[in-house]
Amino acid sequence: MSGSFSTITKLKNLLRPTSGALKPIQFAELCQAYGLAGITTQWISRTLKANKLNHDTDKALRPLVLVVEDLVQRALPFRLAFDDIECVKLLLDFLNDGHKLSVDIQLTNSSAQQ
Repeated sequence: MSGSFSTITKLKNLLRPTSGALKPIQFAELCQAYGLAGITTQWISRTLKANKLNHDTDKALRPLVLVVEDLVQRALPFRLAFDDIECVKLLLDFLNDGHKLSVDIQLTNSSAQQ
């Protein structure tokens, strides 16, 4: 699957309420942060209902959809907060520049230490 149908499918999956990834308003704000003018919540709603993108929009939107999808996948099983779009953009730029991100999590049973 390639092109606009794939981009639409990926976008739908990211915006699906049960995915917990991000809300349409957050994606629209992220698009604005990357200079993708015209991507609003209303545009997202119309586009998802129509289930298609024109070639130029797909070409501009697809890289952002892919990088957000990758970030969400990296974070699993944890959900990311997309509330601060400037921080999300900074993190995406950081990762796109080839930097690696790793987080170590260690769980201990505090009652066993008593």
